[in-house]
Amino acid sequence: MSGKAKTFFLIVVAVFFFDRAAKIFVMRYLKEKIEIIPKLLSFNYVINTGAGFGLFKGMTLLLSLISLLVIILIFANIKKILKESYSWIVALILGGAITNLYDRLFFGFVIDFIDFGFWPVFNLADASISIGAIGLIYYLIKDMKK
Repeated sequence: MSGKAKTFFLIVVAVFFFDRAAKIFVMRYLKEKIEIIPKLLSFNYVINTGAGFGLFKGMTLLLSLISLLVIILIFANIKKILKESYSWIVALILGGAITNLYDRLFFGFVIDFIDFGFWPVFNLADASISIGAIGLIYYLIKDMKK
């Protein structure tokens, strides 16, 4: 396995591990909202049956299928992805998709807990997917300009 492939899979595993560890902690110990930085950052255990921004509430099956499709597409194109400079960004998306799919399959919902107050509550997997998506768009636009 190449160094790039090792890095790719290390990122996927790290996203999965840290997101799952945080969610397990939240499920076991977070009984009420905890303000970390008043009016800016709280930890708040939220059950989310939809997607980000409160979209598609109750559509766990559809969202699970979309996640599964994204995961399959990434693995189907893994050789090509690993040749790209942005492969680490795809790893962020894959790690986030896998861990949120895990939640949907085993719990029927996604566990969210990071609360900025002015933004919908989210989790580490959501952040990973969002950062990955923004990074991928950046790289694709950059490549199109070449």
